[in-house]
Amino acid sequence: IALVLLATLFNCAPFVNRPLLSPQEKRLTVIREVIEKNHALVHSISGHGQVVIESPMQSFSGTATVRVKNPDSVWVKIEAMLGVDIGIISADRKRFTLFSPMENLAYIGANEDTLRLEMFLGFDMPFDQLVQSMSGLAPIAQLDRAIVSEKDEQIVVIGTSGQLIYQYTIEPKYGLVSQLILKAQNGKILRIEEYKRFMRFGKAVVPRMMRFIRPEEKESVTMFYDELQVNKSLSAKDFYIKMPQGVLKVRL
Repeated sequence: IALVLLATLFNCAPFVNRPLLSPQEKRLTVIREVIEKNHALVHSISGHGQVVIESPMQSFSGTATVRVKNPDSVWVKIEAMLGVDIGIISADRKRFTLFSPMENLAYIGANEDTLRLEMFLGFDMPFDQLVQSMSGLAPIAQLDRAIVSEKDEQIVVIGTSGQLIYQYTIEPKYGLVSQLILKAQNGKILRIEEYKRFMRFGKAVVPRMMRFIRPEEKESVTMFYDELQVNKSLSAKDFYIKMPQGVLKVRL
């Protein structure tokens, strides 16, 4: 029995600590498959933490309560530092609802291009970007052509899609994207995404900190979770916005 236990210990220990990807991995199909499998292990995210929003229209620090049902539902409640509700967002791939308690006003619309988040964030954001900025589950885009290399024990993927240049940094230990730099053909940086402080929940791994930056527009969203639960059971009522009677609903 002792020999079996020792064999199990020494056989399993390297597996637990071994990177999911080798830093020398050059096959993009393998890298994408590992990332997608890791995303599939995350069924839901529930958390509370600090949010910092900056834009030319407004800048503030507050807290956010977040619920994400991967990959198609998100619920975010944003509060100012003094506990004043800024707004609640509930969205899926078909529709969205934005509720402003201070104005007693709700915006309801079809989720086609953007979520019309300008009244809360100071700028708009597509559904997928909102989910990524709250969950940290960033995929690799379908690229026309790509070069895979190693830098500082990280995997770097640089490729193009249409007129855009994508530069990904992959964390081999977790098999997840840690950074994306999106550029135009002239080299201008359009967007930077950062994912840090990775934390393991059973087999699932998610980052505790996410940052979206649009340098040209001087816009950014930073989310850092103080409390985080992964794969907690969430129902439809967890994504429902309870609004008072008499709220003005504007359909967009």
